[in-house]
Amino acid sequence: MIVYNENKGQFVQDVRMNVIATKILDRIREKGLNAGQDREFASWQNSMQFMRNIVDDSDIDDDVQIAIEYNIPQTSKRVDFIIVGSNDKGKDNIVIVELKQWTKAEVVDDDMHFCVRTYVANDKRIVCHPSYQAYSYSRFMVNYSQDIHDRGIHIVPCAYLHNYLREYRQALSNKIYEEWYTTAPFFIMDEVKQFSDFVKKFVTRKSANGDLLYLIDHGRIKPTKSLQDALATMVKGTPVFDLLDEQAVCFDMCIRTMLQCLKDRKKRTIIIQGGPGTGKSVLAVNLLMHFITCACNAAYVTKNSAPRQAFLSILTGNNAMKLAEIRQLFRSPFGMFAISVSQVSAHPEGCTCPSCSPADYESLMDRSVRVCLAEAASSWLDGWLRERLLRSDLKVCKPAAGYASCPDHTLKRDILSMLPHGEELGISFTESYAMVPDASICGFIFIHKDASYPEIRHISDSQYGRYLKERGFSALEGRRFLGNLLQNR
Repeated sequence: MIVYNENKGQFVQDVRMNVIATKILDRIREKGLNAGQDREFASWQNSMQFMRNIVDDSDIDDDVQIAIEYNIPQTSKRVDFIIVGSNDKGKDNIVIVELKQWTKAEVVDDDMHFCVRTYVANDKRIVCHPSYQAYSYSRFMVNYSQDIHDRGIHIVPCAYLHNYLREYRQALSNKIYEEWYTTAPFFIMDEVKQFSDFVKKFVTRKSANGDLLYLIDHGRIKPTKSLQDALATMVKGTPVFDLLDEQAVCFDMCIRTMLQCLKDRKKRTIIIQGGPGTGKSVLAVNLLMHFITCACNAAYVTKNSAPRQAFLSILTGNNAMKLAEIRQLFRSPFGMFAISVSQVSAHPEGCTCPSCSPADYESLMDRSVRVCLAEAASSWLDGWLRERLLRSDLKVCKPAAGYASCPDHTLKRDILSMLPHGEELGISFTESYAMVPDASICGFIFIHKDASYPEIRHISDSQYGRYLKERGFSALEGRRFLGNLLQNR
């Protein structure tokens, strides 16, 4: 989805008349997206002035196409700025620009080849190197836009840090980031001419081959030949992915089922059972490769990050460029969160002095403040997630364990066990799975265009039976943890 789509002449005019940010905001609202906080609005006003200085050049025709805020399909990622057209030789190119308002950054560690540390959102944070961001976005577009691939359109990634100071350039140009900035060069505050010359190497006139932005926004989204070849090369000759005995049988059955689905356009689900070490994951990776090779959209999805990271490491040999090529194929189906606000007291546990008494006013106020802080942290997480989805049609659903949309209190234990460093929160449970400290909350995070909070009023017999089987509970435990949902039993 592209939010703003105009030619260069109109873009320059919108910036000159100081209406560019308002137009972007209006078009976001027209598309039904939730966006336009003050900070984002100000960033549009600021950055677009600098981009106008780059494209407002007599060597670049007024009918060159400009796009702002392009949401990459099937992701929550977005490209800040796109310049579309052809060069002096008639070759079609798409220049994607990652815009940053940073003034400085620093290397995090010599072993962290993707990240830098800089000041954003009122704090020092570890974020992706802008050249890597631009490069990874370009690879996704190359790997999944069939029309761009078929027409041989060249995608050129770069980054523009228009406020970045010369004295800190060395941090971004450190040798550990060389593979990114050689492919996706970055330009800083005093490199306006260099950036302008770079853009004009690729785009000076409108493409003679039609509306290229339409291809970007409405083209076919499917794995392209370049992604198919890349994945096949990585898997080929890797013994760990060889199929043995029953694995090969299951593989053929899955392929046959897929072909039947394509033929009659009906959905089917295949469940393959087996204990640890029986080769289910190896089979899944082989199926992933086959489906991608057949130009079908596919992904390896698992709730645990360990197998995803293991297969990525095996397939890429820890090569960063290969990793950027296929990382989007290995995904998590959901996220999780946990929040806890503890009481800080100099009194020993179990103290019965007046200030520690549950009936004491100060104690009640202390609990109220902690609960409010936990709720505020949960609300902040909502805002933080939505802020990163402003330019997409995706929605955030954050059901908390033990509440109406997710009434199973025992899931709290599972969430804490799966969260990285979850034990460091110091959360424990009572026999009924109430959380201690009491100002604690945990749950799941789902991000999808149709995400919503279900209203669960009762559970059918079949649902109840499946619940007991999946969770390994007795009927007594099921009644205990599902409470009033089973009031008729």
